[in-house]
Amino acid sequence: MWIATILGFVSRYAIGVVLAVAVAVGAVAGVFYLQKRDAERKLDAIQIEKERLEAAIDAYKVVIAGKDEAIEELERVQKESEQRAADLASLLEEIRSAPASDNGPIAPVLDRSLRGLSGDVVRKQPSRPSRPKGAAGRR
Repeated sequence: MWIATILGFVSRYAIGVVLAVAVAVGAVAGVFYLQKRDAERKLDAIQIEKERLEAAIDAYKVVIAGKDEAIEELERVQKESEQRAADLASLLEEIRSAPASDNGPIAPVLDRSLRGLSGDVVRKQPSRPSRPKGAAGRR
């Protein structure tokens, strides 16, 4: 009879232990489920932020490419300007160093322009009144 009492006692406690273990496993599973759901939400938020940042990077790449093109254009214009300045300096030196025998009669406006380019003092000639159109040759 004492064996029956022990078996009855163990089986009552065994059911309680199994029930307690089942409750504990269920609680742990619930916690893991909640943690998994929270991690998935955070991962979704990180994915959205990553896509937003990638779009911003692409936009900045376009801006940078535009600036690179502008810099290249400015460098091209600067080289052209430097070449024109060198050409002008060469022409001015040719004008300054030309022998007197190369001088001859030229239009006053051209003379003033050339003197202005060569650095000589430019004296403006009094301007003549312009004739109205159709008045040429009439007096």
